[in-house]
Amino acid sequence: AAIYSDAGEWTSAADEWLRAGEWAQAVDLLVAHGHVERALALLAERREGEALARRAALLAEQKRWQEALPLYQQLGDLAGQAQAQTGLGNGEEAAHLWVQAARQTERPHPPAELRQHLADCYAAAAQLYRQSYRWEAMNEARRKAHYYRGLPWLEVEVAGKAFVLNQRNVLEMTVYNEGGGPAGQVEVTLHA
Repeated sequence: AAIYSDAGEWTSAADEWLRAGEWAQAVDLLVAHGHVERALALLAERREGEALARRAALLAEQKRWQEALPLYQQLGDLAGQAQAQTGLGNGEEAAHLWVQAARQTERPHPPAELRQHLADCYAAAAQLYRQSYRWEAMNEARRKAHYYRGLPWLEVEVAGKAFVLNQRNVLEMTVYNEGGGPAGQVEVTLHA
């Protein structure tokens, strides 16, 4: 595969990756060099969930929503379904799916990445509800997006190594609030 790649024979290199059992490498190579249709055909032959997800994402990148939607449905990917429905112009259905995607992952005290995902889902739903003049649903989705964006997101940075000062172990650290909301009380517990 390396020899074909060096020679610029991308499809031959992809064939070699396939012979070696590395279908993901073959797909990456084909997509990177503009052979999207060949990559999609290769993915259509695979039965793995990862291949199905990559095929759906690749179709979505190509804005081929009609083909991507059934794949996202098969995967149970609500966010992907919402994206496809938006692309197809079905804003009402897309908004409902964005809310479902958020509700499916909501839980108490979510980590920062999940809070961002929840905020993004609700913000997308609010925008779509606005376009369909569903003001009450829009306001509810906006409130939830604002809530998740307003939570404190604390990051801890440790400067250097621990040192001894006046016969005590000392560790210098800084706590940053990366979120939009106030952090009322911060407790730090260190264990040796």
